[in-house]
Formats: sequence, structure tokens, C-alpha cells
Amino acid sequence: MQFYSIYLLEERIELYVLEREQIAVNQKGRLISTQKGYQCAYEVAVALSQAKQVPLVDYAQLA
Repeated sequence: MQFYSIYLLEERIELYVLEREQIAVNQKGRLISTQKGYQCAYEVAVALSQAKQVPLVDYAQLA
């Protein structure tokens, strides 16, 4: 099972496969959470984006 990281970058939430999170770090993103398994990570990311009223960019699906 893979791990996923959720980052807050400016005005959006981004979801990454853990191995690719350096992209968010390079953009000065702030780590919000690390989750085990895509479904859990996605649900947390959706809840955060809705609570903060910012879009969610799911880079884990693109990997």
C-alpha cells in the first residue's frame, strides 16, 4: 500500500504520491497530512478543500 501526502499551496490543496511530494516542497507547500492508501488520502483532501473552500488538485491520480 502506498502513502500519500496532502499539501496546502497558496490557494489550493494538492494530493501527491509520497515519492513525488518534492514537487510541493519545491513550491513552498505546507504539509497538512500523510495518509496510507489512496481512498483515505483522497477523502481527507476533499474534506480539507471543502472546509477551506479551495480547489483540490489530485496529482496522485496523474502519477
